[in-house]
Amino acid sequence: MASFSRFHKIALLSLGAVGGGLAYYHINSGKHEKKYGAYNSWTVNYTPSVVWDRNWDHREPESIVRPKRSDTPEEDNKYNEKLEKAKSKAVRHLFLIRHGQYNVDGGTDKERVLTELVDMASFSRFHKIALLSLGAVGGGLAYYHINSGKHEKKYGAYNSWTVNYTPSVVWDRNWDHREPESIVRPKRSDTPEEDNKYNEKLEKAKSKAVRHLFLIRHGQYNVDGGTDKERVLTELGRLQADMTGQRLACLDIKWDLLVRSTMTRAQETAVIIAKHLDKDIPVKDCQLIEEGAPIPPEPPVGHWRPEPKQFFQDSARIEAAFRRYFHRAPPEQTKDSYTLLVCHANVIRFFVCKALQFPPEGWLRISLNHASITWLSIMPNGNVVLRSLSDTGHMEPKYITSR
Repeated sequence: MASFSRFHKIALLSLGAVGGGLAYYHINSGKHEKKYGAYNSWTVNYTPSVVWDRNWDHREPESIVRPKRSDTPEEDNKYNEKLEKAKSKAVRHLFLIRHGQYNVDGGTDKERVLTELVDMASFSRFHKIALLSLGAVGGGLAYYHINSGKHEKKYGAYNSWTVNYTPSVVWDRNWDHREPESIVRPKRSDTPEEDNKYNEKLEKAKSKAVRHLFLIRHGQYNVDGGTDKERVLTELGRLQADMTGQRLACLDIKWDLLVRSTMTRAQETAVIIAKHLDKDIPVKDCQLIEEGAPIPPEPPVGHWRPEPKQFFQDSARIEAAFRRYFHRAPPEQTKDSYTLLVCHANVIRFFVCKALQFPPEGWLRISLNHASITWLSIMPNGNVVLRSLSDTGHMEPKYITSR
């Protein structure tokens, strides 16, 4: 500042002081949160966008057991005993099976039969009658339940989504900030010539290809390792990675890029998988997709409670990874691309929620198997399709693990 006069120096210092004061006021006033919807840290003032409804099935013990009549110790003991008896003690596993490929050209439901890939020839006459009977009974009960009107009041549902339905969350078309209208500068005027130029620029800015992202979780590893180098794959983990490599090879896809987390278990998994793929696939190591704590889960769990500083550090890194790899194809890309990311369960689950615009704090509700395949496709218009989640159908049940 040697060339500045005394007056200039005083003026600059004064402006700096005023600007610093305004910035301090703006940051600490809380107004920036309302404007940008962002918080300084997810670990301090974070509020989940959707809170888990613990009584979603109306079977929470507190909603079944009648309230206490008084606050005496005897009444407390009776109430607690009833609560304990009302608690669920087992896990209900539901396997949802979609039907096999069928004749889509059938004019009626009876004509929309399964193709030769899957049929009911192996079923006996008794099995067929039993299945049809169960279907008829189930259909009758569903019809009565839907048309009785009682479920609307009880479950907060409407009779028809086609009339007054408003989505709870509207899809953000510009989630990756690559929507053509957000890239091309607005028109200067409304003349026909300006309209033509603007439309041409919009057309050039449009994505034309699909980006396919295959997220592979590492294989089973030594969880007792004290350091990352000691958390190597187990024998089963190496076998899982090998089977996943074979599965990926069977897809007959020309892979464009293999991205590996820099953690040992992911590196080992990627090396084993790569043995089954083309040798000329570009390989990239990335620290951003290392395992971590992306965001406080909702509902919280008791067995996993990272330190607040871990959320503070990991959340920004994993969010940066999402922004690096999740976006629609650039306009100059004309062919669909296929990218493999070998990383970790927390990262993949957060990516899935974020990409589908589900509440990101719900990531821990998803379970991923070791060496599983999760496939997401980003369409040219920015829509995202989840094609498979934690797919381990290429493994025999005895080889499937998740912890």
